[in-house]
Amino acid sequence: MLSIKYLTRGLALLMISIFISTNASAQQRIQHQPPTLIKLGEDVTLTFSAPGFSIGQANELYIMYREEGDIAYTRDRATFGQNNIIAKISTSNMSANSIEYYLLIEHYDGSQQTYPQNNPEEQPVSIGLVNSDQSSTDHDELDIQYNIMSPEPGKIISTDDALVALALFYPDDSSIPDSLKVYFDGNDVTAQASVNQFFITYIPENLIPGKYEIQIAYVDQGNETRFASWDFEIFDPRVAMMQQENNRTLPRGRIELNARNQAYGGIESEIYRGSLRLSGSEGSIRYSINGLLTSQESSRLQPQNRLAGELFIGNWFKLQVGHVYPQINPLLIGGRRMMGLNSSIELGNFIKLDVLYGELNRNISHQYKPVSQKIDTLSYDQNGEAITETSFVMGIEPGGQGTFSRNIAGGRVGFGGGRTFQLGLNALKVEDDVNSLNIINGFEDISATDLNSKLTTSQINSLNQNPDLFRLEGNNPTPDGNFILGSDLLVNMHRNRIQLRTDVAASLYNTNITEGPINQNTADDLGIDLDSNLENMLDRLSRLIVINEHMNTLPIKISNEKVEPFVPMGIFAGQSRLGLNYFRNNITIQYRWVGPDYTSLANNSIRRDIAGYSITDRFRMFQNTLFATIGHDRHEDNVIDNKDATTVSTSYKGNLSWYPINQNYPRLSVGINHQTRDNSIERVIHPDLGHELSFSAVRNVYFINGNANLLPTPRSTSTLQYTASVSKELIVGATLHEASINFSDMTTEDKMFSYGDYESRYYSLSISSDFQYLPLKTSIAISTNNAKSASSLNTSQINGINIGGSYFILDNKLNLYADLAITRNTFERVQLSINDNGSSSNFFDDYYQPDYTDTELEKSTSYSIRTGTQYNINKYHSVIVSMNLTNVVDRISLQNIPSDRTLQARYVFNF
Repeated sequence: MLSIKYLTRGLALLMISIFISTNASAQQRIQHQPPTLIKLGEDVTLTFSAPGFSIGQANELYIMYREEGDIAYTRDRATFGQNNIIAKISTSNMSANSIEYYLLIEHYDGSQQTYPQNNPEEQPVSIGLVNSDQSSTDHDELDIQYNIMSPEPGKIISTDDALVALALFYPDDSSIPDSLKVYFDGNDVTAQASVNQFFITYIPENLIPGKYEIQIAYVDQGNETRFASWDFEIFDPRVAMMQQENNRTLPRGRIELNARNQAYGGIESEIYRGSLRLSGSEGSIRYSINGLLTSQESSRLQPQNRLAGELFIGNWFKLQVGHVYPQINPLLIGGRRMMGLNSSIELGNFIKLDVLYGELNRNISHQYKPVSQKIDTLSYDQNGEAITETSFVMGIEPGGQGTFSRNIAGGRVGFGGGRTFQLGLNALKVEDDVNSLNIINGFEDISATDLNSKLTTSQINSLNQNPDLFRLEGNNPTPDGNFILGSDLLVNMHRNRIQLRTDVAASLYNTNITEGPINQNTADDLGIDLDSNLENMLDRLSRLIVINEHMNTLPIKISNEKVEPFVPMGIFAGQSRLGLNYFRNNITIQYRWVGPDYTSLANNSIRRDIAGYSITDRFRMFQNTLFATIGHDRHEDNVIDNKDATTVSTSYKGNLSWYPINQNYPRLSVGINHQTRDNSIERVIHPDLGHELSFSAVRNVYFINGNANLLPTPRSTSTLQYTASVSKELIVGATLHEASINFSDMTTEDKMFSYGDYESRYYSLSISSDFQYLPLKTSIAISTNNAKSASSLNTSQINGINIGGSYFILDNKLNLYADLAITRNTFERVQLSINDNGSSSNFFDDYYQPDYTDTELEKSTSYSIRTGTQYNINKYHSVIVSMNLTNVVDRISLQNIPSDRTLQARYVFNF
């Protein structure tokens, strides 16, 4: 059988012949053009350009997003395709004025890559949200609930069964309208119908076979709003019966086979993947199956093969099994992948139960090196003879770090339908299985293994007699335990104009549960007196969390060598959001408090040790086309007063967005943000350094009676950022163009450290064109990013251009596409060194200074060429062949490194 390497090479050469003379390793620099604005209530697709990047390099791709100011990010999967990383964000439940997001790539070696690259959790991409209904009026929308009794939406019925019946409910008495109207196929039939505030019936007459639409509207304060609509179909009874019998829903699906040959960093590999997506429905039952099988599956990695299934029954039951991504509370888990089940059931539209159970991580064996003898020279005697010490050491193989299997179980009980009120109680337990991994701590643990194969019999006997001679070089993994209790509260009042959401939780975290909970023996070793009642309580609690001396914060305190229960404040976290929507103003008030010891092993995106508030107001003008946003927030760390200083962060921001109804006008967004961070610690002027050098001092020192005393490192920075984006649709001749311009300017001034200033400027322009009379689509994007850090000691300049196009022939069955990305990169770095000021024994007068002898200069130009073709044989079958080639030219050394490349062939079957 021919290797896929030669197959894909041959197919690629049939498409295009490309020759590049220089060879170098590609730098993977992710570029992204943020949208100008995002419509509230709609899903948005984000595209990240990743020239030279391959899905074979990443274990997971995620988009992390949240409402502005939320305590944690929601995690959703991103996908890779055609040289881009694609992510989708749902804004259907958003109530904030803007959305924040960043891209997270988890590599196989455990490293991570993000966009934005620097501090993405605190400085994510932020985009304003606008109402999707631009034509909405300013009158209050009533909260009217209804139940369609007859005919069911989409139902095929006979003329004898044509009865329209609708029941209405009002959670709030203020929602009862002045009157109701009934429209049948666009005609007002209210006069012929039986209408009251709680029930509507209407019998249409003289119906012929065909489709009909029903609409219900309410009139309140002179305004008419249509709030319910559905359609049904009239057939002859005999024809309807045959139609229902023949129209049983068949499953729909997609099967994809993928073969790829790639080379990165001179390492060549072949990867095979197969995926299946299957979905269908029958009445109120919906189901889906997703699977992935890949040759990248390895016992040294977390699972690469995936299989998951979903089952929905109406709106009251959900079951997900396999590799699932549950979300029950942002403080507990928000989209983390697990292997197991995630299910929910709703009873009577008032009680909802969510349950999840499974495995977060599977166990990976810890690989040790065989025990070997080691002789260390301690000193020499008077005769010059070496005095040695013999020991026996065992290390860990490179890349041989293991992991325990990590189990997860949790759930939520919710009370209330969620429209006006909902209360939820949450619990989550995450615990490593201590028996899932063989850990070696001493020589007695390897007596029954072959790890002593390199030792002689006498050496083994020596170890048996003196086991203390054994030493492990490296660290063994330790099993963790985590238990969280939480609650959430949702209240909607006055026709959803007042919205309150509160989440609180408490977390217990143990970094080593190997020895179990504290008992009388371990208490004696610790020199404390453990009460028997407390010991029994700790033993019972071990079903939820093992409590011992390895807790990040012990929920007990020791007083006079006695143990008493204790509730540490650092284990709590909470956030509250109040939304007020009146007089075209959307005001959001938030408060959050997260202790430094709050930990969720199922959600690592929560920032700890922070407390503060934020206030934002977005008001609408000119028929909801102009949005102005102003905001202020203040947060501080050291929430339990366990640090020497408290850093306070304060920001003021403003944004103006124009989203016109008329597409002849551009969409515009401009913003300004000013942020300060200060811990109120002054920089002391060192008597030996003077004023200027004191701001470069390594330590902040003041003197009392000639004695040096250390102060915390002072911090006082001020950051000013301007952003702007414009997008516009243009029709030139017979071509539709979509143009977008983005600009960002950020300057940080450090008032306490001479080398803490930072500057960054980013510009981008993109134009996509769709030729109306040609089967051609083109795109071009230009960007430049200049940054200076460490007060201009480190500089970077990245200029890039991306040109691409797609051409469709053979009645759009054949698509030929190609693009070229070029970036010109310049980096210069000057390292900081410590000057001891001529007194190596006194470190109090040390200060930083630039070391111009340790300067790095990098100049390179990277090229990434992507080309491919997709042939749609028919509506079921498609074949895709693609090629990527990435090359970097070092403009200083002109040294060549093998290019990175990918050759790929895919077959897709849609049914």
